Amino acid sequence: MTTQYINETFEQAVEQLSFRKQLVFAYHLAKRLLPNYEVFAKEEEWGDKKILENALFFIKETIIKEKIYQEKLQEVIDSLLRVTPDTDDFGSVQSSLALDVCVLLLETLESMKNQDKQQLSSIASLSFNSLRIWIEDRDNTFDESHIDNDPLMQKEITFQRELINKLANIDEKEIFSLV
Repeated sequence: MTTQYINETFEQAVEQLSFRKQLVFAYHLAKRLLPNYEVFAKEEEWGDKKILENALFFIKETIIKEKIYQEKLQEVIDSLLRVTPDTDDFGSVQSSLALDVCVLLLETLESMKNQDKQQLSSIASLSFNSLRIWIEDRDNTFDESHIDNDPLMQKEITFQRELINKLANIDEKEIFSLV
């Protein structure tokens, strides 16, 4: 499977989910990527992972309560923007990985403003591309076959496929059990 095929397949699967189920999907991907930000913040002595954790909590709260508090939403977005790294300022692979988790959270939060399902369909690709960058750096290779067959990439593909299947088959009333 090529990266493009993986991205397109997962984007299409995410598009089929309800908006609330997409939020659960985004929540889990961001939670999995959060350690990348922690490593970046520690290495660069910059940023604040608590703000990202607060954004995750806000998303979780929205899923559970089925209500979006717009004023609080904008506060969370503004806080997150303040701790989103500019890769030109840091230039490390870790800054790129930290940027990815911030972008995933920002895309999720921005989509909540108007419940834009289209905006959330690309979040699977963000996660895959972040992992791709990490593997490229770790192995010093850009070989697509090597990256696509890496055990970590295969584990991510399995995780996302299983999560999408769970979400597709769970009743909306039971969705809170997945956060």
